[in-house]
Amino acid sequence: DKMNLVITKASVIFENLHTLEIHHNRKNLGLVKHVTAAITEVFKNFQYIIVIEDDVVTSQNFFENMIHGFNVLKIHKMHGIVGAFSPLGLSRIRHLKNYWRITRYTPLWGWGCSKTIWDKYNYNLSQVNINKNLNKSEVWNQLTSFQKNIWLNRFYRSQENPFASWDMQFQYLINWMPF
Repeated sequence: DKMNLVITKASVIFENLHTLEIHHNRKNLGLVKHVTAAITEVFKNFQYIIVIEDDVVTSQNFFENMIHGFNVLKIHKMHGIVGAFSPLGLSRIRHLKNYWRITRYTPLWGWGCSKTIWDKYNYNLSQVNINKNLNKSEVWNQLTSFQKNIWLNRFYRSQENPFASWDMQFQYLINWMPF
């Protein structure tokens, strides 16, 4: 099973670190409850988390790139998440140099964040005035009308059915809410 290989690989890479804790829930809670509960549980004991979707192939330097990303955020006193893109089909290339960049889009296949960020997350946006909050955002106001319509549609669908996805709510939080 691919997830067991990822868990084994992470254990080997991080064997010399202070702590590595892997949560692998076998009970089906549904997407939103499972993801949010698991991440919240990890943050009871740790200040940072790296999350890998179960159908993702990671590059050999994925974890090193994630740690580098956390350090970039700290150095530049930035808030956000760290994502690491692992190109598929390029396994013969041992170490691809991943340059960091700021993006308004949240890469949620392999990502990490701090407890400070996650504590502001809520999958239930039913009581949120999405338009009012977005209009205060510098990033939001730089989008075209077309882009805004696409995102508003996604955010409103998430607001109407919070158990359909967890990632649109996270996208809303990370990219358009002030910290």
